[in-house]
Amino acid sequence: MEKHFNEIYSEHKEFIWNITSKYFQNKWDREEAFQEIFVKIHRYLPAYKENGQNYLKTWLYKIAITTSINFFKKQKRVQMIKDVIGFNERLFFRDQQPSNETTMRGKEESVDYLLKPLNANQRAVIVLREIEGLPYEEISEIMNVNIGTVKSMLNRSKIKIREYLKKEGICNGRD
Repeated sequence: MEKHFNEIYSEHKEFIWNITSKYFQNKWDREEAFQEIFVKIHRYLPAYKENGQNYLKTWLYKIAITTSINFFKKQKRVQMIKDVIGFNERLFFRDQQPSNETTMRGKEESVDYLLKPLNANQRAVIVLREIEGLPYEEISEIMNVNIGTVKSMLNRSKIKIREYLKKEGICNGRD
């Protein structure tokens, strides 16, 4: 089992780090959440049943997202914003191809900025659908909610982002 865990860690540490980076701007929090995720993966690995690589990634997503959400809430970082949005993350980055590390860092900071007004569950649904490109069914399974709830959460999250950008003077509400 230890060998299997080491393989999972080696193959998926960057994937898990990218998930935590969507939740935590503070490097310390990101590292804490990252460690907590791998502690849980190690703890639950004996119960994991191998059903192929896609299932493993879904299983890892589920642990990473759930742990990040719980850690996020535990740190009392959930931000409540009254307004809601309709913004597509992909449009925001349209035609942007990072050519160097600086451009990539700017893109990551932009994503952090867009996710700022969202609570943990809203961040999860935006990251899973708009950034990672997962289908509704897989998001539903990862978040333990039905597909209709995923779609509703996604819509509310987009509305919240649009209102936030409107408030910040970045868009006029129709973008």
